[in-house]
Amino acid sequence: MIPRMGWNGAWAAAATVAMVRGGWPSTVTADPLLPTDGVTPPPLGPPPTPQPDCSTCRWPIHSWATIPASVHTSRTDTGPDGGFTQADLADLAKFPLVTIEKWQGQDAVNGEGERVFLWEEDAWAASIKQIKAVNPNISVVPWMDTMLIYTGWRLDGNQSAPINHTLNPDAVGACATGHFRPAEWIEQYPQLLVKNTSGMPAISQYGRCHVYDHTQPRVQQYWRDNCLKMTQAGADGCGADFSSGDHNSVARNTVQDTMNFLNCSEEVAVAWRAGKRKMMIDTTAALKNGLLIGKDAAELGDHVNAVLHEGCDASNGTITLLRSITNTSRTLNKRLLYQCHTKGGLDNDTVAAFLIGAGVDHYIACGGWHTAGANPINNRAPILDLPLGAPLADATYDPVTTLWHRAFASGTVVTFNASCTPNRVNRICAGTGIAWENHGV
Repeated sequence: MIPRMGWNGAWAAAATVAMVRGGWPSTVTADPLLPTDGVTPPPLGPPPTPQPDCSTCRWPIHSWATIPASVHTSRTDTGPDGGFTQADLADLAKFPLVTIEKWQGQDAVNGEGERVFLWEEDAWAASIKQIKAVNPNISVVPWMDTMLIYTGWRLDGNQSAPINHTLNPDAVGACATGHFRPAEWIEQYPQLLVKNTSGMPAISQYGRCHVYDHTQPRVQQYWRDNCLKMTQAGADGCGADFSSGDHNSVARNTVQDTMNFLNCSEEVAVAWRAGKRKMMIDTTAALKNGLLIGKDAAELGDHVNAVLHEGCDASNGTITLLRSITNTSRTLNKRLLYQCHTKGGLDNDTVAAFLIGAGVDHYIACGGWHTAGANPINNRAPILDLPLGAPLADATYDPVTTLWHRAFASGTVVTFNASCTPNRVNRICAGTGIAWENHGV
């Protein structure tokens, strides 16, 4: 572990960096009652008044006119406001749901091509405003993190530059994502961070970041309030990265796994997991008609109302999962949104599996985590614009041929072989296909 400077030293260094960037924004203003011993963290003061519930959040408008699709992306090399290019917007405006990753505007430059420091929340707000101006019906969600506190941004933005260790001397590259106001603020109060078995701030296995201490109601409120602040800037909800643990899997997210990931005691792990779940339940409620987007379908209906599932593939498991989500939604009488973020793009087999199982509020998700360079964001594959129409019925399954079958209002017919091998290299999907009506595809 890298030796730590005293808290006064950390504050002074952080303030120096911030002044170079133009001074602390008002939301990151430090408590004026600084300690004098260089070790004791600054006093917190009373909790702030909670942010009001979202009154403007809206779900995406689901349609079967074409394949229901969403997009998950960001642009790192933006202008000084952190927004997308006009060419990017032409692509993004075609999707009913856009989630913006944590890299938006990370490598922003001014008109002279000089790097500028940009808070991630400002980049998100600018991007949301852009997208809504093109199509106000699009639901836009910034991708926040429920666990990790990213303060390791590189000092001049260059990928070869040293990592900022002002507030977290242990941070490595994976903790150098974006520039976050909430992260900078909470790092100054170690009493709000999870502690490891040695009583020091816990260091996550991924990125060696510090971690929000969700055992504390104040921290739960802090996360919820920061999400609600983004909705005040136009967002329709928030992403909840690491909502199901470091494996993005409820099944694998055991107490022991949490203990290992944070190097904390069992008592801390149990309390932290319960507190994080409560935070997400409360945030979902506060978003009203908005989205809290987790990572695993098993979370739906408990503490989130939407997920972005990384690893959705061409398999019978995708079909049965989608159908089970529809059944859960009907049982709970709740809308549950699922994004099938594919492993290998929109190949015919994966799209077929999705269409066989998909229900209302299900989307096939396009895009990577971030992009840069002269080429615009371009995730709208031609297949997504072919007429589809609503399904005529749920899919039927023939156990003799192991084939699923489903027809749509346009005349398009989809089949999928349940024995299809998900491995793209050695895939065998005999009988799988999409017969597009009058399009020869």
